[in-house]
Amino acid sequence: MTDPFAPPPDGRAPDRPEPKTGRGWTKEKAGAWFAGLAALAFARDLTFGTVRRLTPDHAYTVTVVVSLIAAVIGYRLALRWLRRLP
Repeated sequence: MTDPFAPPPDGRAPDRPEPKTGRGWTKEKAGAWFAGLAALAFARDLTFGTVRRLTPDHAYTVTVVVSLIAAVIGYRLALRWLRRLP
């Protein structure tokens, strides 16, 4: 059985994978993050008053879940839209 950590038999260093690109902070991601926060605040303001009257026991839980879903959808839509801009 061969050692998986041993160098190749020809003595060369093993090939290293190329670093991934696109993982940094870009203008598109910053704008999409802002859009996600705006969607979160907007959804929170819309849902809390209504849910508090309809189901007072679960008002905070429902508001948080709806706001997070709105934030994720807002982030994804804004990121897709901002990447299309020149």
